[in-house]
Amino acid sequence: MIALLVATAPAAAQNEEQADPLALFEAYQVGFLEVVAVSCYQVYSSVGIIATDYANGYIDEDTARFALGENALLLGACSAGVLEVGRLTPEGDSKALAELERLGELLGALNRLVSELDVLLASPGPQQEQAVEDARSAAEQLLDSYAAGGA
Repeated sequence: MIALLVATAPAAAQNEEQADPLALFEAYQVGFLEVVAVSCYQVYSSVGIIATDYANGYIDEDTARFALGENALLLGACSAGVLEVGRLTPEGDSKALAELERLGELLGALNRLVSELDVLLASPGPQQEQAVEDARSAAEQLLDSYAAGGA
């Protein structure tokens, strides 16, 4: 991941002799937030595949729960990173803080989706199915909104 972030840094920021530490931080911050946004789409897609494969009998409950756990781990790492970037973002940078808030809401919605699907696997029923559908719909709306607003 570090190599990916270095590759996204502006050329001037990559040259240590010319690099301003703040410019280098900003390049990494933007690259990291782009990785988080892509990870959100990946988790949403993966959760849909897990649910579909489980419902169609292609995978068992243990496999589905393991895959959900892997996605929850990715979401946790992304959330921790977004919190750290937020901690380091100057209070006056309203644009960056708004972007971090949007990503935080999206990560929260995806965490809820993973959690609701995990509950459904543990105890299937119409109420749990509706909870998963509600969480899926909320996550989808936030993803669509995020995409419309640009990354």
